[in-house]
Amino acid sequence: MLLANNSTYPVGLDISDLSIKLVQLNKIRDKIKIQALGKLTLPLGVITNGVINDRAELIKAIKNHRGSRLRQGKLGRSGGLPAGIKNFH
Repeated sequence: MLLANNSTYPVGLDISDLSIKLVQLNKIRDKIKIQALGKLTLPLGVITNGVINDRAELIKAIKNHRGSRLRQGKLGRSGGLPAGIKNFH
């Protein structure tokens, strides 16, 4: 599960005006693999030009998304997203 309290897997977070994207990595032997991916689309106006305009709405959106099912898989040969995952959310 992504962001489990006892997780030691590194997590990357990208916050933009329109969405929050998450990636969680896992190292198995000498290879780094994607453990989970997630994308949360934000309501318009919550963040504008990198400034949080509606903190309460941002928190609400994140809380509502917590526990949502996330995509899981391995990196493809090219090092890109796992096979079959083009637009993830």
